[in-house]
Amino acid sequence: MIQADVVKLYKADNLIQIDMHLPRSPLAASLVQQYLVCRCTAPVGIKTVPNGLFDGWITLTGGFDVYRPSAQSFVAAPEAGFFPPSASSYLLQLRPELLCISIKLRPHSLQLPSFSGMHLPGEPVAFERVFPGFTLSPARERIRNTIGDPVTGLDAFIEACFFADKTGDPLLMQALQFLEDSLTETRPLSAFAAACGCSARTLERRFRAAMGVSMKEYQKGLRLHRSVEAIRSRSAAGPVHGHLTQALGEGYYDQSHFIRECRAITGLSPRQLFPRLLEGSSDLLLLEDDGRPLIPEKKKPA
Repeated sequence: MIQADVVKLYKADNLIQIDMHLPRSPLAASLVQQYLVCRCTAPVGIKTVPNGLFDGWITLTGGFDVYRPSAQSFVAAPEAGFFPPSASSYLLQLRPELLCISIKLRPHSLQLPSFSGMHLPGEPVAFERVFPGFTLSPARERIRNTIGDPVTGLDAFIEACFFADKTGDPLLMQALQFLEDSLTETRPLSAFAAACGCSARTLERRFRAAMGVSMKEYQKGLRLHRSVEAIRSRSAAGPVHGHLTQALGEGYYDQSHFIRECRAITGLSPRQLFPRLLEGSSDLLLLEDDGRPLIPEKKKPA
């Protein structure tokens, strides 16, 4: 029997349904945390929470628009692409009749040669830019035709995309692994650089060029993501009395530290954040919908 967590979220007259599937192929599972099949029957606004991850998507029907700061407007997203790690949130407007696959990649997937040498813009990246020689249409059609059980097609898609070349940037691979292994510790950049066998300046420059964010920003996002997942595993409704102490296991000094980091990254306190997260998600916020376009607030001058 196919095992999938089916989560339905209602908001006014809007319906979003998210089906979670786990990869079955060991090769795909080494890179993919989970697949999310997202269905939307009415316009909905979504805001992402920085999580230190590189998320992919494949749109099967319908579509969505993404806010591009460089254009200061919403533009149509490609049929497939990736959201690079970012120190800020992405704003999305989901269109009616959307059927989309979200691919949650594990952090170490970023050391693969597909991403090696890319200068990420802090904005969504089209699939063709990452895999210029790959024909997407047959894979999309195969996944669409088996949407009731999409895992086999998605696993094959991941393997065909990512494992054509098994070489990568050793320095980036080491840095990502050290960051992932030391989320609960506080280490200076010099310690990571020494472990990688290079100077702190070289490590920071190469990491930022490859990832689009600094090592510190990347680690903060990943640490918050892990903390939110840990807290929600105890209480789907969010933090209750005493649950915020779980965040201390992810490297925060105390609850105040966790609250400050949460507010700095998401603009919300934990008690504001958790009720707005889509059920079953630790990095998607449902935005208030009053019929107006979702335009980010301008930052006030310091």
